[in-house]
Amino acid sequence: NELPQYDINLKKYYEYLTSQMDNTLTSEILSCLDFSININELENINPQSHHIKDDLKTLSPILNENFSRGGMKLYHDSFRRYNIEKLEESNGLQNIYKLITEWLKKQGFYQNDKAYRYLLGYYIKLDKFKKVKKYATNNFLTKSLYHGYSETIIKMNYDNFLYVATETQDWSLFI
Repeated sequence: NELPQYDINLKKYYEYLTSQMDNTLTSEILSCLDFSININELENINPQSHHIKDDLKTLSPILNENFSRGGMKLYHDSFRRYNIEKLEESNGLQNIYKLITEWLKKQGFYQNDKAYRYLLGYYIKLDKFKKVKKYATNNFLTKSLYHGYSETIIKMNYDNFLYVATETQDWSLFI
Protein backbone atom coordinates (compact mmCIF):
# COMPACT_ATOMS: atom_id res chain seq x y z
CA ASN A 1 0.00 0.00 0.00
CA GLU A 2 1.33 3.38 -0.87
CA LEU A 3 0.34 6.73 0.52
CA PRO A 4 -2.24 8.73 -1.45
CA GLN A 5 -1.32 11.83 -3.43
CA TYR A 6 -1.21 15.11 -1.52
CA ASP A 7 -4.67 16.53 -0.90
CA ILE A 8 -4.95 19.98 0.64
CA ASN A 9 -7.78 19.02 3.00
CA LEU A 10 -6.25 15.66 4.06
CA LYS A 11 -9.43 13.71 3.26
CA LYS A 12 -7.61 11.20 1.07
CA TYR A 13 -4.98 10.65 3.77
CA TYR A 14 -7.68 10.05 6.37
CA GLU A 15 -9.47 7.66 4.02
CA TYR A 16 -6.16 5.86 3.56
CA LEU A 17 -5.53 5.69 7.31
CA THR A 18 -8.97 4.33 8.13
CA SER A 19 -8.80 1.85 5.23
CA GLN A 20 -5.74 0.31 6.94
CA MET A 21 -7.89 -0.66 9.93
CA ASP A 22 -10.08 -3.75 10.18
CA ASN A 23 -12.60 -1.70 12.09
CA THR A 24 -12.91 2.08 12.54
CA LEU A 25 -14.56 2.02 15.97
CA THR A 26 -11.35 2.96 17.78
CA SER A 27 -10.79 6.01 15.57
CA GLU A 28 -14.45 6.98 15.92
CA ILE A 29 -14.29 6.79 19.72
CA LEU A 30 -11.07 8.80 19.82
CA SER A 31 -12.67 11.38 17.52
CA CYS A 32 -15.64 11.80 19.85
CA LEU A 33 -13.67 12.08 23.07
CA ASP A 34 -13.37 15.50 24.66
CA PHE A 35 -10.50 14.32 26.86
CA SER A 36 -7.31 12.28 26.84
CA ILE A 37 -7.57 8.59 27.57
CA ASN A 38 -5.24 5.73 28.42
CA ILE A 39 -5.28 2.37 26.70
CA ASN A 40 -7.09 0.61 29.57
CA GLU A 41 -9.87 3.18 29.51
CA LEU A 42 -10.14 2.90 25.74
CA GLU A 43 -10.39 -0.89 26.03
CA ASN A 44 -13.25 -0.48 28.51
CA ILE A 45 -15.15 1.89 26.22
CA ASN A 46 -14.58 -0.07 23.01
CA PRO A 47 -16.61 -3.30 22.80
CA GLN A 48 -14.21 -4.45 20.07
CA SER A 49 -11.11 -3.93 22.17
CA HIS A 50 -9.23 -6.78 20.49
CA HIS A 51 -8.52 -4.37 17.60
CA ILE A 52 -7.15 -1.53 19.72
CA LYS A 53 -3.41 -2.23 19.63
CA ASP A 54 -3.38 -2.56 15.83
CA ASP A 55 -5.68 0.47 15.48
CA LEU A 56 -3.44 2.61 17.66
CA LYS A 57 -0.40 1.59 15.64
CA THR A 58 -2.20 2.67 12.45
CA LEU A 59 -3.35 5.93 14.06
CA SER A 60 0.02 6.72 15.62
CA PRO A 61 0.87 9.48 13.07
CA ILE A 62 -2.11 11.51 14.30
CA LEU A 63 -2.08 10.58 18.00
CA ASN A 64 -0.60 12.69 20.72
CA GLU A 65 0.53 10.67 23.72
CA ASN A 66 1.01 12.59 26.94
CA PHE A 67 0.64 10.32 29.93
CA SER A 68 0.99 13.17 32.42
CA ARG A 69 -2.24 14.55 30.94
CA GLY A 70 -4.17 11.30 31.03
CA GLY A 71 -2.96 9.38 28.01
CA MET A 72 -3.59 9.83 24.33
CA LYS A 73 -5.68 12.13 22.23
CA LEU A 74 -6.01 12.88 18.54
CA TYR A 75 -4.08 16.03 17.73
CA HIS A 76 -5.52 16.45 14.26
CA ASP A 77 -8.84 18.22 14.72
CA SER A 78 -9.46 17.77 11.01
CA PHE A 79 -9.37 13.97 11.53
CA ARG A 80 -11.86 14.36 14.36
CA ARG A 81 -14.14 16.39 12.06
CA TYR A 82 -13.67 13.86 9.25
CA ASN A 83 -14.85 11.00 11.48
CA ILE A 84 -17.66 12.99 13.09
CA GLU A 85 -19.00 14.01 9.68
CA LYS A 86 -18.93 10.37 8.56
CA LEU A 87 -20.74 9.34 11.75
CA GLU A 88 -23.36 12.05 11.28
CA GLU A 89 -24.00 10.87 7.72
CA SER A 90 -24.54 7.31 8.91
CA ASN A 91 -26.45 8.26 12.07
CA GLY A 92 -23.72 6.61 14.14
CA LEU A 93 -22.58 9.60 16.19
CA GLN A 94 -25.14 8.99 18.93
CA ASN A 95 -23.96 5.38 19.26
CA ILE A 96 -20.40 6.48 19.93
CA TYR A 97 -21.57 9.08 22.44
CA LYS A 98 -23.57 6.33 24.18
CA LEU A 99 -20.48 4.14 24.50
CA ILE A 100 -18.54 7.02 26.04
CA THR A 101 -21.44 8.01 28.31
CA GLU A 102 -21.97 4.47 29.59
CA TRP A 103 -18.28 4.19 30.45
CA LEU A 104 -18.21 7.59 32.20
CA LYS A 105 -21.31 6.72 34.23
CA LYS A 106 -19.74 3.44 35.40
CA GLN A 107 -16.74 5.39 36.71
CA GLY A 108 -18.88 7.21 39.27
CA PHE A 109 -19.77 10.86 38.83
CA TYR A 110 -18.15 12.21 41.98
CA GLN A 111 -15.47 9.52 42.26
CA ASN A 112 -13.89 10.00 38.83
CA ASP A 113 -12.50 13.28 37.54
CA LYS A 114 -13.32 12.52 33.89
CA ALA A 115 -16.88 11.52 34.75
CA TYR A 116 -17.36 14.67 36.81
CA ARG A 117 -15.98 16.90 34.08
CA TYR A 118 -17.56 15.31 31.00
CA LEU A 119 -20.58 13.07 31.77
CA LEU A 120 -23.16 15.86 31.84
CA GLY A 121 -21.82 17.28 28.57
CA TYR A 122 -22.24 13.92 26.87
CA TYR A 123 -25.78 13.59 28.24
CA ILE A 124 -26.47 16.99 26.68
CA LYS A 125 -25.03 15.85 23.34
CA LEU A 126 -27.45 12.91 23.53
CA ASP A 127 -30.37 15.19 24.51
CA LYS A 128 -30.72 13.21 27.77
CA PHE A 129 -31.76 16.22 29.77
CA LYS A 130 -33.57 14.20 32.45
CA LYS A 131 -30.30 12.45 33.25
CA VAL A 132 -28.58 15.80 33.74
CA LYS A 133 -31.40 16.97 36.00
CA LYS A 134 -30.80 14.01 38.33
CA TYR A 135 -27.43 15.51 39.27
CA ALA A 136 -28.87 18.96 40.01
CA THR A 137 -29.63 18.21 43.64
CA ASN A 138 -29.49 20.28 46.80
CA ASN A 139 -26.31 18.47 47.84
CA PHE A 140 -24.49 18.84 44.49
CA LEU A 141 -22.22 21.60 45.74
CA THR A 142 -21.50 19.86 49.05
CA LYS A 143 -20.62 16.58 47.32
CA SER A 144 -18.51 18.40 44.74
CA LEU A 145 -16.51 20.21 47.40
CA TYR A 146 -16.19 17.06 49.51
CA HIS A 147 -14.63 15.27 46.52
CA GLY A 148 -12.20 18.14 45.99
CA TYR A 149 -13.47 19.71 42.78
CA SER A 150 -12.42 23.28 42.05
CA GLU A 151 -14.73 26.24 41.63
CA THR A 152 -14.01 26.28 37.89
CA ILE A 153 -15.01 22.65 37.39
CA ILE A 154 -18.09 22.97 39.63
CA LYS A 155 -19.15 26.05 37.65
CA MET A 156 -18.78 24.06 34.42
CA ASN A 157 -21.41 21.62 35.70
CA TYR A 158 -23.64 24.48 36.87
CA ASP A 159 -23.40 25.79 33.31
CA ASN A 160 -24.63 22.37 32.12
CA PHE A 161 -27.57 22.63 34.55
CA LEU A 162 -28.32 26.13 33.25
CA TYR A 163 -28.20 24.91 29.65
CA VAL A 164 -30.67 22.11 30.44
CA ALA A 165 -32.95 24.47 32.37
CA THR A 166 -32.96 26.83 29.40
CA GLU A 167 -33.59 24.07 26.86
CA THR A 168 -36.39 22.47 28.90
CA GLN A 169 -37.70 25.71 30.46
CA ASP A 170 -37.52 23.90 33.80
CA TRP A 171 -36.29 26.47 36.28
CA SER A 172 -36.88 24.19 39.24
CA LEU A 173 -33.24 23.17 38.85
CA PHE A 174 -32.34 26.53 40.42
CA ILE A 175 -35.01 26.83 43.09
